[in-house]
Amino acid sequence: MNNKIIKKKDRAKELISKKESLFKCPLCSGAMSMNDTYSLTCQSKHTFDLSKKGYLNLLTTATSPVYSKELFEARHKVCKAGFYDPLIDALEEIISRYQKRIIKKDTSILDAGCGEGTHIYDIYKRSNESWKSTFFGVDISKD
Repeated sequence: MNNKIIKKKDRAKELISKKESLFKCPLCSGAMSMNDTYSLTCQSKHTFDLSKKGYLNLLTTATSPVYSKELFEARHKVCKAGFYDPLIDALEEIISRYQKRIIKKDTSILDAGCGEGTHIYDIYKRSNESWKSTFFGVDISKD
C-alpha cells in the first residue's frame, strides 16, 4: 500500500492529463495537452499553468473580484450545516439513475460555477466505483 500523500497540483495534473480531450483552448479552440511542467498547452502554444493549489485559470481577461474570501468561508459553513443536503440527495439520485443506464461508459460530471467546490465534492464522496465518473468543478473566482 502506498501511503504517499498526493499534492493537489499533482492530482490535478493527473486528472487533466486523463481528460485532455475535454479541454479546448479559450483563445483559439485548439486541442490541449498537459505537459510535464504543469501547464496545459494548445497546438498554437497558448499556455495555462496549474497553480500551486491545483487550480487552472483559463480566463483570458481579468475579472473583478465579486466574491471575497469571507463570503466563501460563510458559504462553506452554510453548506456544511446541511442546508443544501436535499439538493445533493436529489443530484445523487439523478446521477445514480443515469449511471445505471450507461453502465460501461466513463462519464464526466461538471459543476460550473462551483465556488470552492463543496457541492461537487459532496457528490464525489457519495459516489461509488460503479459510477465510473470523473468530477470537475470550475469557477471564475480565484479564492
